[in-house]
Amino acid sequence: MARRYADNHPGTLCLDVDVLIGQVDGWREDFSAAFLVATARGLALAKSHLHDGQDVVVPQLVTIFDQGNPFEAAAAEAGARFVEVALLADIDEHNRRLREKKPAFDVEASIQSGLETSDLMMRIRGHLAEYLHGRPDTIRLDTTGLTIDPTYVRLMNLLAT
Repeated sequence: MARRYADNHPGTLCLDVDVLIGQVDGWREDFSAAFLVATARGLALAKSHLHDGQDVVVPQLVTIFDQGNPFEAAAAEAGARFVEVALLADIDEHNRRLREKKPAFDVEASIQSGLETSDLMMRIRGHLAEYLHGRPDTIRLDTTGLTIDPTYVRLMNLLAT
């Protein structure tokens, strides 16, 4: 959805932190350290882009922030509107999509492998539910049973409100 949004809104930065993680040497050995470096670099890119008056889309599931959402703070600092969207699906749909997904790059493949071989996905779903409980302004879009096109149309309608 983020890539499609950016493709349809010229000048939008589609900032996938997972792509940046793969640019940090040693990410396979210490994913957490690489995640912190990539997030800091991504935040700097987002701030710069927002200060230039452009949109930033961060297609990232991060449900734990020790001291608030840094991307939300960056938007506020730049005087930009912050919109958080949670694309949701029921567990069966989630599992089906995970099985059918073809990873686009090494970090994505590593994450997907971890989700398929552990209870990690269920823990993440639990963290997301807990996170969303404390985020009443987050737009929730149930994508269960939807393909990309109708999901995108629904997303655009929600963003227009």
